[in-house]
Amino acid sequence: MKWKPNEIATAIKKREEGKTWPEISIEMSNEGFPNRSASNYSSTIAKFKKKYDIKLQDRQDMSVSIPTHWKDDPATRRQCKFIAGLTLPNGTTKEKKVLENKLAEAAKEGNFTKAVASEQIDLLTPVGSNLRTQGTNPKTTKRSGIKNNKYASSPRWTSEEDAIVIDWKVNKKKYPPISLLPNRTHKAVQQRWLRSLKHRVFEITNKVDLDKIVVKERVTNTASTQDDYVEIHTRENKPVRLNESPSKEYAKVSDTWSMDESLSLLVCFPEISIEEARETYERPYWVIAKHYEKHYDLTYAVSEELVMKATEIRNQMKRNMKPEKKPSLLKRWKLRRIAKREKRLNRKLDKAVTKLSKLQKKVNIDGKF
Repeated sequence: MKWKPNEIATAIKKREEGKTWPEISIEMSNEGFPNRSASNYSSTIAKFKKKYDIKLQDRQDMSVSIPTHWKDDPATRRQCKFIAGLTLPNGTTKEKKVLENKLAEAAKEGNFTKAVASEQIDLLTPVGSNLRTQGTNPKTTKRSGIKNNKYASSPRWTSEEDAIVIDWKVNKKKYPPISLLPNRTHKAVQQRWLRSLKHRVFEITNKVDLDKIVVKERVTNTASTQDDYVEIHTRENKPVRLNESPSKEYAKVSDTWSMDESLSLLVCFPEISIEEARETYERPYWVIAKHYEKHYDLTYAVSEELVMKATEIRNQMKRNMKPEKKPSLLKRWKLRRIAKREKRLNRKLDKAVTKLSKLQKKVNIDGKF
């Protein structure tokens, strides 16, 4: 990620206050700046201070005078190691390591940049060698696209794709569907947001007109509001979800089923309700039904034994259940007589209550009985 003037000025200020580079790296990360190592801060700030004579009072002019091209960055450890190997092809490992450390120290002080290292490698590389055609700097190597990838047609993200990802994450708090980004996978979208877009939202949204992208998104049958979602799913004869509340969490979703739980499930599953199954086994109902089906299909080594044992238990339970005996004719006749007598008494009681209420109303109106 490129260095910005305010980031450089803040790092210089903290350094002039006497803080160490590891402390500066941690404080800058906590203040919202990009995550950089202490060695990266020390080498980059040393390079800028030596090359441009930057001081704290020059902070206002830094946006004009400080270039941020990658060629001016300090040479990497990989470049130093490669140059040491080319310089001492017949040297020992210790000699190469000493030269590599000296080059890395010079790069840390700002005296050995990536551009100088690339020129040095080109000079030391023998003519006709395969190393010359392979390239030494990954940023200068020309990419020919992603091979053997049926999803991505180009490795570079366009500004419109970045705008779609930012709009969904900022306004809708979720990642956009893959239908809007046909050349990207869901994992690629997540990595693009976390690595490149999360810290540059304001910068990118000012460069791209998001309104046009949102209009294009609605044309592609992707719902932006609840009404659009209901309309699209109704038109396409798809089920409409009532709410977006998260699913209920259960304690034993990823736990292994015990023998007792499996046997209990095989015995009780046909009669148990959905809520009872969830509460008893502390798992979603689809997990419970899937486990029951696997035992029914004899998927496990113990499935046949458990199914046979569950069948015996169910048959024994049926034999132990005594059928309800039908009452005798005399008892049924007595019950009918009792019911008729109660009905007759209730009817008389209702008549008495109605007559009493009429008398009370008459007393209230006339004031006398």
